[in-house]
Amino acid sequence: SSGINAEYGMALGVLVALNQFLFLLSHTLWYPVLTFALRFAQGSLGGTIIITTAEAMINVFPSHTTTVIAASETIQYAGIATAPLVGALLYSLGGYWLPFLVFGGFTFLTGFLAFCIPGEGSKSEPYTVLQSVSLLLGNWRIIFAAWHSTVCLIMVYYIVPVLGVWADETLGMGVQWTGMVLFVSSLALSISSNVVALIVDRAGPYVFLIASSVLLPFVYAFIGPLPLLKISPSTIQLICSLTALGVVAPMGFIPCMSAMFDAYSPYHTPPPRSALIAMTSLFYVTFPVASALSFTSSGIMATYLDFPWSTSALMFAFLLQTVGACLVFGRRKKTSAYWGNLFI
Repeated sequence: SSGINAEYGMALGVLVALNQFLFLLSHTLWYPVLTFALRFAQGSLGGTIIITTAEAMINVFPSHTTTVIAASETIQYAGIATAPLVGALLYSLGGYWLPFLVFGGFTFLTGFLAFCIPGEGSKSEPYTVLQSVSLLLGNWRIIFAAWHSTVCLIMVYYIVPVLGVWADETLGMGVQWTGMVLFVSSLALSISSNVVALIVDRAGPYVFLIASSVLLPFVYAFIGPLPLLKISPSTIQLICSLTALGVVAPMGFIPCMSAMFDAYSPYHTPPPRSALIAMTSLFYVTFPVASALSFTSSGIMATYLDFPWSTSALMFAFLLQTVGACLVFGRRKKTSAYWGNLFI
């Protein structure tokens, strides 16, 4: 990887704009095929842009990797939080085609502007990226950190596909109100991500990783809420619980990048750039994997369980991860390399 690969941004903008024409094929057999193909291509390009951009920023600030990751995630969460509101507004103004045209055009424009940013020259590395990937896959602590990030992200993404329908049927909340609730949760998640990252870069990741493992099931019990608690669902209960989820969830996945670096370099020496690229890729792969698993599982579980019981089932399943995280991360000793930088 060298630079930001802006040509991918321009290609992504074109593909997003092409979505507006799918409406013309909605009653044909081509619709599901082309929809899947476009979404697959958009996901591939988007993932490439995210990884190369994060790698470029980490390469500039190698001693503040967690802060860089949190800043990158904040930008993504800002897009996730505002896109439904902006998309709904554009849809009300111009119909189906306008949101795709505006988002696609804006993405193409930013890709073109990024094209003007010069890339870095190549540097000699002790390992190729593929060799670094094979080394990472042989380190079970790195794999467990990536898995922990995936599981914590599933807890965040799981509610998105089914929340709107349940809130509308149970609480009478329309699409706009549901969007505002998710916006508040995303805002809390963005703020928490940056605060956690600043502390992790100085004090290490393990306290947050263990705390998130304990707190996430507790928070999830109040989202449904857990039927055994005998709490009646309400708008205030939903807003408070999702805000708490936004605060606690980053403690689970933001420190995982630092834990992966620590597992690769126990004495906190900077890893070679090839390993940096491989670990950045592995970390960011957890986001689409968690998204795919959570959206699929939430759709399946919604067929058999209502929203309170499905979130409760996920909460009980996460308790296994709580035990594993406490055993793995709890045995890591805090070194002077971390605590010496606490107040620097």
